[in-house]
Amino acid sequence: MSRSPGAPRRHRGAMIKTTGVPRTLRACPTGAAILLILASAATFCASAAALDPAGSPPEGEPSPASPGCFGGRFYLLFGQRDCTQTQRNATTPFGVDHASGVAVDRRTSADNRPAKVYVADRGNNRILGYDGIGYCRKSPSNGCNDPADCPLASDACVMDGTRMPALVFGQPDFTSGACNGDDNVGFGGAARPDTLCLTGQPYFTNNRAEDWTALNFDVDGEGNLWVPDIYNNRVVEYRRPFCTSGCEPGAGDTVADFELGQGDGARDDFASNGPNGGTWPQYFEDRVPPASVTGLDLATDGWANYVSAHGVSVDDFGSVWVADTSNHRVVRFPRGERAIDTSLRFPTEPWSRPLLARYDSRTQRLYVLNLVADQWAARIEVFSPTSFDSKGNPSFSGATRRALVPDQPFVPHVPSLDYMCTSQPFADWECGAVDWQGQYVMAATGFALNPYLGSSDPRFARYASGIVWINETMAAHRTTLLDPQGTILAVLGPRSVNETRAAAYFQCASDSPFQPFTPMGSPAFDPYDHILTADEENHRVASHELSAYAGSGCPPDPIGGLFPGTDANVSSNDERGSSALQAALAGYQPAIDMQVGETPGAGMAVYNGPDDDPREEQLIVLGNGGRVKVWNDYTHTPPGAPPTFVLEGVATGIFGQANLVTAGGSSNLLLWTNSEPPLAAYPLPLTESSSPVGLHLEWNDQTPIGPIRGGLAYDEGKARLYLADPYHNRILRVSNVSDFATPGQALTVDAVIGQSDTTNSSPNHGAATPQSDGLSMWVNNELKFDGQGNLFVVENDYEGHGNVRIVMLARADLDGVTTRCADSTTVLCALIPAAKAFVGALDEAGPGAFETVGEPGSPISVAFDRAGEMVVSNDGYYGDWSERPWRQIWIYRDPLRRDPDGRYTTGQKPDFSVAVPMGAPGEVTFDSHGLLLIQDHTWDRVLGIDLARDGSWLANASRRVRRHLAASSSGRAAVSARHRAPEPPRTIGSSVH
Repeated sequence: MSRSPGAPRRHRGAMIKTTGVPRTLRACPTGAAILLILASAATFCASAAALDPAGSPPEGEPSPASPGCFGGRFYLLFGQRDCTQTQRNATTPFGVDHASGVAVDRRTSADNRPAKVYVADRGNNRILGYDGIGYCRKSPSNGCNDPADCPLASDACVMDGTRMPALVFGQPDFTSGACNGDDNVGFGGAARPDTLCLTGQPYFTNNRAEDWTALNFDVDGEGNLWVPDIYNNRVVEYRRPFCTSGCEPGAGDTVADFELGQGDGARDDFASNGPNGGTWPQYFEDRVPPASVTGLDLATDGWANYVSAHGVSVDDFGSVWVADTSNHRVVRFPRGERAIDTSLRFPTEPWSRPLLARYDSRTQRLYVLNLVADQWAARIEVFSPTSFDSKGNPSFSGATRRALVPDQPFVPHVPSLDYMCTSQPFADWECGAVDWQGQYVMAATGFALNPYLGSSDPRFARYASGIVWINETMAAHRTTLLDPQGTILAVLGPRSVNETRAAAYFQCASDSPFQPFTPMGSPAFDPYDHILTADEENHRVASHELSAYAGSGCPPDPIGGLFPGTDANVSSNDERGSSALQAALAGYQPAIDMQVGETPGAGMAVYNGPDDDPREEQLIVLGNGGRVKVWNDYTHTPPGAPPTFVLEGVATGIFGQANLVTAGGSSNLLLWTNSEPPLAAYPLPLTESSSPVGLHLEWNDQTPIGPIRGGLAYDEGKARLYLADPYHNRILRVSNVSDFATPGQALTVDAVIGQSDTTNSSPNHGAATPQSDGLSMWVNNELKFDGQGNLFVVENDYEGHGNVRIVMLARADLDGVTTRCADSTTVLCALIPAAKAFVGALDEAGPGAFETVGEPGSPISVAFDRAGEMVVSNDGYYGDWSERPWRQIWIYRDPLRRDPDGRYTTGQKPDFSVAVPMGAPGEVTFDSHGLLLIQDHTWDRVLGIDLARDGSWLANASRRVRRHLAASSSGRAAVSARHRAPEPPRTIGSSVH
C-alpha cells in the first residue's frame, strides 16, 4: 500500500531501542481497515494524550471496526480474517482442524442417494455435510460414495479430497470457525439455533491444537442429524438437512429445529447454554444446579473434555441416548420429548464418565463407553434390560452390567520408551497401549454397532459374530471388531492384533494420503459396505472397502477420503495443493498460518526503517516449517490481509525469540536455526530474495558452541550481544559484534553470566530454589533491555517450568564483570546477583499460573515503552478461569520502583491488566511508534492496542469483561471472578501451548 503524496517524513529512530526520538504517530485508518495495537502509557503517543482509565475514547476518533470483539477503538490484526476468529491457518471448505468424528445416513431410499456423510470439525466449531464424499468421473457434478451412485455406465467414483461440502452446520459460511460466532466471547455469550460451540472458547481452550476431544453424533432412521453441542450443554436436531422437496417444516436447512438440555421441557430455548439449565456464571461461582429431567451438563468436567469424547445416538425406536458426562450418567429422551425417562448413573470412581451409549435392538443390549478420566482408559459396559413396553422400548431399572474390553493377547514392548511408559500413571499415546504397570489399556473414544451382525453374505462372514467396532485412539491407533466375549475378530490399522498402528507404521506405510493413523470418535458405515474413519491427528477422513480386507495383515489402501493434507485446515500436503484443489479453493482466503513459534517468546519482530518508505515498515512473524512472514507497511494493513511475502525454507527449525540488532551501521534480523552455522543474520529490510549471513558461535579459544536457541538481546550502548542459554541455565555475552555482512564470521563468547565456569549447567547452582547471593537461573528463555540498560531475564517456559519469574540485572553489575572463569583464562564468569525479581522473589521461584490471580503467574515475555513502563505477557493460564482470557497482558507503570529506604520494591504487583482476550501470549514488542504488538501463540494472531489514544483498554478488566459479555448475551453471561476452575491436565514433554 503506497503512502499518499505529501505525507510527512518521519524521524530516524533505532530499530530495537525503546528510547530515542518518538516518531509521528500515523492516524489509524477508518472502517474495515482499522487495526489492533497495544501500548501502555500516555507517553506512547506523540501527541501525549492523557489516558482516561475510566474508558472514555479520545474525542473525535472513529468508531470501532468490530466493537463486539474487543471493545477498544484502535487495533491491528494479523493472521485472522477478522477479530471474531482464532482459527489455525485459514478455515475453508477443504480442510478441518481435528477430524473428530464421522456419521453416515445409511438409509437406502431414493432421497439418500448418494448417502449423506457428515464430518465433525471440532476445531472450527462446525459439522460439514456431503452428498457423497467423491464425484463421478464422467459427470463431476454428481456426488458419490461408490461407482453405483453414478448415473452413467462404467463410471468411477473419484474420492481424492476435492469434493466440496454441500452444507455447513454451526457457521454462517465455509470460512468461519468461531464458537457461537465470536471466539472472544464463545460460550460466555448466547447460543443460537444456527451456532455450535464444540471448543471451550474462550475460557478453557487456550490451545486448540491440544483439544483432542472426539465427537460422537448420529443420523436417525428418518435422516435427521443429532449433534451434542458440548459447550452449549445441549443436543440439537437438524431435520433432514438435505431435503429439497416435500420437506416438513424446519427441514432442508442447517438451522437447528429441536434441542435437548435447555429450557423447561415444554419448549425450545436456543439462547440458553448453561449446565443443567443454569448459567455459566453459576458454574464459575460453584452454583451449578443439580442434574434434572431436562438439563444436561456436557462441558464442566475438565478431564472428560481433554482427551476423550462426547456422544449422542438414536435407537431404532427414535429415542435419543445422551452421555451426560459431567453429571456421571447416561440418559434417554423418548422420541419427540424433552424430558428424560431413563437415567443410568455412574457415580463411582474410577469408572464414572460415560462418553457414549448405543442401544442395539437386535441383541437387546445397551452398550456404554465409560472412561477413567485421569488415565485415558476406557471400557464398554453392557446393560441387559429388565423389561420392555408394548412398543419394545427397554427399561433398565435394576439392570445388571458387565464390562467388555478386548481380549488382548500380546502387548508390544518398546524399550526406548521405558523411561516414559513405566513412570507415568496413565496410558501414554507413545507407550503402545500399556499403562505404567505394563497392562493393556483400551484408550477408546467411540464405537459403532456392527451392521454385519448375523450377516449371511460370504464377503462379511468374518464379521458376522461381532457386536461393536471400536476406535482406539490414544494408544493403539486402530479400529477393532469385538465379539460378545471381547475376542478381536478384525483389526484395521496394524498388521495384527499383536501390534499397534504405531508399531506397524513403517511396515504398513503407504502412499495413500488417507491412510488412517488416529481413528477418532466412532467409525461409520455407508450403504456400500465401506467403513469410514475420522483421523484426528492428521485432520482427515478415510474410506475403506471392508469386503477387500482380510481382517489381518496390512490393510488395503483406502479407496479415498477427504482432506488429504495432514495439518489443521490444510487441504493438501503439497504446499500449493493439487490443481483440482486450487481450482476449488478459488475465492477462499489462502492459509496464513499464524502458528508463530515452537518455543516461548518466539516469533515476532518489528522493523521501522529510517526512510519514508512503506517497505521499511515491516512486521516479521516466524511460522512453522522455517517460514518467515513479512507484512510491509503493517500499520496500514487491513485486518486479515495475507503477508506481503513469505520467505520459505529459512531453516529446518526456528528457535528463540526474533531479534532486531543494529551493528556496524546496519540493521539485521537474527534467528537461531537447525542448520550450520547455527545463527542467521538477515539484513533489513527483508525482501522476497533475502538470504542470510551465517554466523558461528565459539569460545575465545575457537572451540565451537552449538545452537543454544534462547532469546537474544543487544546492548546498543556497549555494542554487546547477550544470548540466553536455557539448556545450560546461563547467559552468554559476545563483545566482538561489528557488522554481520561477513559470511562465516565467528561471534566470540567472552563472558558467562549465571555459572562459575564454561561447562556447568546446573539450574540454580544445584540448589532446589534460586539463590539470592548470585544469579541462579533455571530455564532462562527471554532477555530484554529496558531504556536504562538493565537486562530483564524471563525464567520460564509454557505451563510454568524453571524458576517461573522475571529477574532484573542492573546496568552497573553487567558492566562490572571482571572475574575469570574457573576453567578458562580468556572467558569471564560472573554470578551477578539479581537486583530485583517479579512474580517470584530473589530467593524464591514464582508460583505458576494455575493458582495465581492478580499478576502474571507464568510470565513469557516482557517489553518496555519509552517511559520505562513494562508490559508482561502470561502463558495463557490463570487462577480464576472466569477471567482467564482477559488476564494475560499486564502493565507495571514503574518496574524500577524503590522503597523509601532506597531498596528495590519486593513483591511488586502490576498496576493494570489489559482487557484484550488472549489464548496464550507469546512475545510482546514495541515498535518505534510506541505501539505494542502481541503475538498470540495459540490463537494464531498478532494483535496490538494503542492505549494512548484509547484509555478504555486500561479500564478495570472485570467490569469491562462483564459489560462486554452482558451486551453479547442479553445480560445473562456476565462472568464472576470468584471461582477457580479445575486445573487442566498438563501435556507431558511438550512446550508448545
